[in-house]
Amino acid sequence: MSEDETQKFDASDGDRLDQLISLVQAMSLDMRDVKTRLAALEQKVEERLYDTRPVWESVQTQIAELREAQERTREEMLTQIAELDEAQERMREEMQMQIAELREAQERMNEETQAQITELKVEMQTGFRLLNHKFDMLNKHFSDLYADQRETDRRVGELEKRVS
Repeated sequence: MSEDETQKFDASDGDRLDQLISLVQAMSLDMRDVKTRLAALEQKVEERLYDTRPVWESVQTQIAELREAQERTREEMLTQIAELDEAQERMREEMQMQIAELREAQERMNEETQAQITELKVEMQTGFRLLNHKFDMLNKHFSDLYADQRETDRRVGELEKRVS
C-alpha cells in the first residue's frame, strides 16, 4: 500500500476525479445552504416558542388551579360524606332508642291490659256467683210460692166441697 493510488488513474480517470471533486464541492455548498436554512428554521422555532410560551404557561397555571379546585372539591365531598355518615349513625341510634321505648311502652300496655283482663275476669266471676245465688234464691221463692199456691188450691178445693 505504499504505492500512490492516484498514479494508477489515467487521464480519463482524472476527468472523473475532477467531476467527483466538483460534485463534492457542490454538495459542500448545498450542505452549507442546508445548515444556514436549518439555523434559520431553528431561530424561527425558538421565536415561536417565545410567542407560545406565555400561552403554555397560562395553560399550565390553569391546569394547576383546576387540580387544586378538584382536590378542594374532593376534600369537601369527603367531609360531607363523613358528616352524612355521622348523621346517619345518629339517626340509627335515635331510631333504635325509639324502637326500644316503643317496645317498653307496648310491654307496659300488654301488662296493663293483662292486669285489666284479670281484674275483669275476677269481677265477672264474682258477679256470676252473685247472680247464681240470686237465681237460686229466686228459684227457691218460686218453689215456695208454687208450694203455697198448691196448698191454697187444695184448701180452696176442700172448702168448695164443704159448701156444696
